[in-house]
Amino acid sequence: MSADSDVLPAHRLVLAAPEWTLLVRRTGLAPPPGFAVLDEPESDLLRVAGQALAARGVVTVDDDPLECRPVEPVAANLATFVAARVVIRVEASVQGRSARAVLAVAGPAGAALVGLAEGAVELSMFEAVALGRELVRVVPAERDLAGTTTRLGQAFGGGDSRVSGRLPLAALVEYTRSGDLAGAAGRAEAVAALGLTAAQVRLVEQVQASTTGVLRVLVSGRSGAGVGMAQVVWLATEDGWLGLQAEPDGSGRRMVSVRPVAREEIGVWLAPYLGQLVEGGDG
Repeated sequence: MSADSDVLPAHRLVLAAPEWTLLVRRTGLAPPPGFAVLDEPESDLLRVAGQALAARGVVTVDDDPLECRPVEPVAANLATFVAARVVIRVEASVQGRSARAVLAVAGPAGAALVGLAEGAVELSMFEAVALGRELVRVVPAERDLAGTTTRLGQAFGGGDSRVSGRLPLAALVEYTRSGDLAGAAGRAEAVAALGLTAAQVRLVEQVQASTTGVLRVLVSGRSGAGVGMAQVVWLATEDGWLGLQAEPDGSGRRMVSVRPVAREEIGVWLAPYLGQLVEGGDG
């Protein structure tokens, strides 16, 4: 997952919404979820977009910019999403802000789409061995998670605010839902029903108090004759990211460990799933 120092840098292209729309139309690409094109744009708007793309060397134009053709490298970049063996969808929502990206790998080539403001996108092409580096780019940095106050510090009087421990996955859902519906009595019922220890109750309350957003990474790809899928979930806090990782304990409950993680670790978290898909696809 790590990129060697001699790996070539990615080629990046920022496309305004009309430019992205025109490229999708001219290639017949089905845009990935979250990267929709403009709905019934005016021809003049697309014609201006075609002229701008031609001036930047992204497309070639004979007479009508609406009939432009992507140059070979751009066409190959977009084709990677169609031929991809592995697709990674990244969605983050932190303190009212959202981010999304789709990365694809087909053989030695990788491609990425990153959502920008006002429907614009960043289209990238990179070597597949640099996937880890490209993943880190699309995970919000820790400095972008902090707000004007640290809610965890306020709630627990300061001190070490890095949350860690292990608890049933259901506790993160049911404890919160029960409290929202029935207050303290509902939380008490959830504790009893889930069999939570006092330490687990403290941990789920810490997670609730500190969470300001979530990062979801969905990995899918061809595995043998079928399709494999996996998901990684991190929680955003004003002190950084918290990773949730399955950790069975033999009890039959879906247990997860909660621990601080850094954005540079995202490739390590995804590596087992990517390895399974690649090996399954080669079989």
